[in-house]
Amino acid sequence: MSTPHSGKWFILVLGLGTILTVGFTAGYGLGLWQRSNQQIDLAYRQPLQADLFWQVWGYVQDDYIGQPVDDKTLFYGAIRGLADSVNDPYTMFFDPIEAQAFMESINGTFEGIGAEIGEQDGQIVVIAPLPNSPAERAGVLAQDAIIAIDDVDTTAMSVDEAILHIRGPKGTTVKLTIYRDGATAFTDYTITRETIDFPSVEYTTEERNGNAIGIIHLYHVDETSAEDMQAIINQVLLDQPAGLILDMRNNPGGVLDDAIAITSLFVEEGVIVSEQYSNQSIRSYQSSVNAVLAETPPMVVLVNGGSASAAEIIAGALQDYRRAYIIGETTFGKGSVQDYREFPDGSSLKVTAAHWLTPNGRTIEDIGITPDQEVVPLDDDAGLDEQLEAAIEYLTQ
Repeated sequence: MSTPHSGKWFILVLGLGTILTVGFTAGYGLGLWQRSNQQIDLAYRQPLQADLFWQVWGYVQDDYIGQPVDDKTLFYGAIRGLADSVNDPYTMFFDPIEAQAFMESINGTFEGIGAEIGEQDGQIVVIAPLPNSPAERAGVLAQDAIIAIDDVDTTAMSVDEAILHIRGPKGTTVKLTIYRDGATAFTDYTITRETIDFPSVEYTTEERNGNAIGIIHLYHVDETSAEDMQAIINQVLLDQPAGLILDMRNNPGGVLDDAIAITSLFVEEGVIVSEQYSNQSIRSYQSSVNAVLAETPPMVVLVNGGSASAAEIIAGALQDYRRAYIIGETTFGKGSVQDYREFPDGSSLKVTAAHWLTPNGRTIEDIGITPDQEVVPLDDDAGLDEQLEAAIEYLTQ
């Protein structure tokens, strides 16, 4: 097995996010994604020689030693190969069982280890462990490279293949062989799978020097996150804190519409994000809801290398509009959007359709969002959250 490159991982892209190609290892990935109902006109397609396909199909059916060969397995495998052939880790086909697991992960309840994975520089990596998940409790960190899964080398695995190896019923275990940047050897983590049921957003307050600071923890962006965030904002309006912290560290991303709606709560009007397509055309998304916190209170956004996709859209817009001060570490750098299509048999397709741009036209693919103030956590056991402390200090100075 080859040792991963040192330094910053370069994202090819998850992000159950585009915003989507990272997958939750307990389900599938968030990333940045949107549903699509666009119909494809096949009339203009250049006809290909299909005889070869059916010849190969017949030979496999007739000659393969492991008889009988299931037609449906061949059929879905052929379609999966079509999606895999574009060599994009975020473009993938899901058979009906995989599609159901994917949607379960988006809805916030699934069985697994509770981490999102993706591909960077040709290596399967952890984008972010979920809070209090089996992966986090075992010591798995964002940016860890997964060298092997149950002693199976991941070098030739796609993201979805790695997910299938890591997924499993609660109570069972999976062994991940991890390489961590700066380490001199691989480390094995044996993790017991659990039912993962986690909220998308939570709100707490902290008193500091006579000032109340509101802290919103946005863990991921699913199809209920905007509604949940609105309820929390109502509480913020009642509390009237002296400052507000939006903590999106290790937020792997999620649903585009909800990312736009959440950002709109803090941005009065204007473009939140734009999508740039292969023909260089651009589609812009405007602020979509009433910006009840467009000016006050002062605001800090916390990010790190596990902040990806939809989380980067929110951070990028708040930074461009100078609505929030960004503290932490450079984000993951997932700047693509996946369209998601569902088919009558229960299968689905996720395909990278665009790159997204911040309101100022910045692309973050392979680059990430650079914080206004870099704060790198110290490797100590003091239990101090240096990034959170820096945010509180900024708001109370």
